[in-house]
Amino acid sequence: MMRRVLPAVLGVIALCWVSAAPADDPEVPEKYMSVDEVKALLDQKKRVTFVDVRPKEQFDEEHIHGAKSIPLRELPTRLAEVPKQDLVIVYCACPHELARGGYRVLYQAGYRNMAILNEGLPTWKQRQYPMDKVVRKS
Repeated sequence: MMRRVLPAVLGVIALCWVSAAPADDPEVPEKYMSVDEVKALLDQKKRVTFVDVRPKEQFDEEHIHGAKSIPLRELPTRLAEVPKQDLVIVYCACPHELARGGYRVLYQAGYRNMAILNEGLPTWKQRQYPMDKVVRKS
C-alpha cells in the first residue's frame, strides 16, 4: 500500500511547489475573469477553450462542458492541444494554485489571450452553467 500512496503524495507536493511560483513571478501578469464574464462570452458565441488542469480523476467526476483535461504536470508536453487563436480559460477547483501554474506554463509558451477562471469550478457549478460528467463503462 505504501508503494501506491507515496507517489501520489509526492505528486501533490510537486504540484503545489510548481503552482506556487506564479504569484511570486512579476514577469507573469495574471488575468482573471469571473464565471459570469466567461459565460457571457459563451452566450455571445465567442471562441473559448477551457483547460482543466486538475488531475484526470477529478476531471472525470465533473467539468465545464467542452473543457479539455490537461493536468498541470502534462501541460508543458501537450501545448499543441491548446489553440492560440481562442480565448483560453484555465481553471481548477478553488483555490487557484493549479490554475495559476497552468497559466504560467501557457504564458511562458507565448500564450497571451487567456485568463484564470476567478471563482473556479465551484461557482460555475453553483450558477448551474453547462457541466459534463464522464460516464464510465462497466
